[in-house]
Amino acid sequence: MIGLAVGVLAGHYFNLFNFRLSMKSHEIISSLPKVILLLTIPLLFSFVVFIAASWTAKIPLGNFFGIIGRHTLIIMYAHKFILDICKISGLNWMPQLVLAVMVPVLISMMYQYLRDYLPVTWTT
Repeated sequence: MIGLAVGVLAGHYFNLFNFRLSMKSHEIISSLPKVILLLTIPLLFSFVVFIAASWTAKIPLGNFFGIIGRHTLIIMYAHKFILDICKISGLNWMPQLVLAVMVPVLISMMYQYLRDYLPVTWTT
């Protein structure tokens, strides 16, 4: 399954076929029959993601991915802002990736800590 996905990526990279699917605008561009590509490519890559998720659950870093999984909402909302700041500052892609994931996770963990361990006093 993974080999097939790599083959599809290689075929697209070497211009053996053209395929573009935009979920926002519902635009489908393809040099092959659209129905075949729409049925195979998204399902193939979904299965590869499921396989990768199953494998990462079995490695020692599985807890790390669990922490990231619990904070996906703030990562989703904050990563573009952080990537824009990184782009302005001229960072390469690897520090951008690390910062775009870790900064929102740390903000969320700090918020949870402060919410759970600091006493809240309301004055009226």
